[in-house]
Amino acid sequence: MGIPKTGRARLATALSYLMWVMMISAASSQGPLNPPTTSGPAVGPSPPLNGSGDPQAGMKTLGQIGPRVPISESGAISDPGSYYLANNIAVTSGNGIVIQARNVSLDLNGFTISSTANPAGGTGILIDSGSDQVSIQNGFVRGEVTYSGGVSGSFSGSGFANGIATAGIANLQGIRVSDVTISGVSGIGINFQTSELAETTYIVEGCIVRTAGGTGIRGAVVRDCIVRECGTLGVNAINVSHCSAHTTDSSTSTSTAITGLLVFNSLATSPDQGIQSFRKATNCRGIGTGQIGINGSVLLNCDGQSNSSIAIGGGLVTNCRGTSNFGSGISAFNVTNSYGENQAEFIFGGTTWGIDTDTALNCYGRSTLGDGGLRASATASFSTGRRNGGTAISADNPMACTVDGTGTVISPIATWGTP
Repeated sequence: MGIPKTGRARLATALSYLMWVMMISAASSQGPLNPPTTSGPAVGPSPPLNGSGDPQAGMKTLGQIGPRVPISESGAISDPGSYYLANNIAVTSGNGIVIQARNVSLDLNGFTISSTANPAGGTGILIDSGSDQVSIQNGFVRGEVTYSGGVSGSFSGSGFANGIATAGIANLQGIRVSDVTISGVSGIGINFQTSELAETTYIVEGCIVRTAGGTGIRGAVVRDCIVRECGTLGVNAINVSHCSAHTTDSSTSTSTAITGLLVFNSLATSPDQGIQSFRKATNCRGIGTGQIGINGSVLLNCDGQSNSSIAIGGGLVTNCRGTSNFGSGISAFNVTNSYGENQAEFIFGGTTWGIDTDTALNCYGRSTLGDGGLRASATASFSTGRRNGGTAISADNPMACTVDGTGTVISPIATWGTP
């Protein structure tokens, strides 16, 4: 016989009550719920918490953990240490802050150093000669210089001449500027004059420069920065990476958006020249309205555009695309796996090809009304040219090449279509 339903219900109730009693007994055996406020002589007394969240006796103050010196007005830093702005600082002439010591950390703390000097002059933060190991971060340097006039315009207004700069060509070590925005200066936004031998001396990262009559940022290593509306150079550095730069069409000089030995993963636009890389540019896009889009010794995975000049120019060009309205798409010594196009819609003077090179491998050159699609003074291999009603391919030694459309082939070798 089984247990009746009423019996089973009573048994379940009794078991539940017994388990509750056992839990209470176990909790009571662990000791009081409010332990003493001291932990014994082995570790010393522990101060009670009063619920206010304030530090209690025995804790260190913030000053004891990391002493920092507040700055509330313009002047000089003459001793090593950690400094921070306690408020905005405004000057009517001269410099904002001058760093005259080594081993200085300056936190702008989200505040602004500004100037209304007229004419514009001085520097927002000046690093004096001999001041190695300096870090500046987290704030703003502002003047009132603006750009006006559209094409061939000019810069004018009051404020600082330079945002952050060293005093002349100083061979300093360990200078870093990060997360600083500079705007409205008549000269250079961030000016660290350096040489290739000091490749890691000056580092600028995560900064923004908006409106500078001269160069936006000059240093050794510049990364993750944005530069807009600069008069001569956007970014000028030994190593440039993950940057975006734009220069204006100033009436006083031509401009280049990015200049560097090594340029990586960057975008540059200019009414003159987009990118000038003296060694190698990788994964970049350069737009130069009046001059070359991208020019470099070695170009890899790049895109160049130009209105009136060569889109991509250099030595070794691989996996690139160049398009120009009134110039050659690509003009280089050796071109591989690339596309070049001249997009002119009417005939004009000059020499313009989709691709103009010594040797071409696996390339496509196209021209609408220019001289021709692809020209190789030496060898063109496994490549295609297009120029309807004109020269599709011109090469001394074309091997396994094809014509797209109705263009012709110019070559001293009759069997140009076979490898």
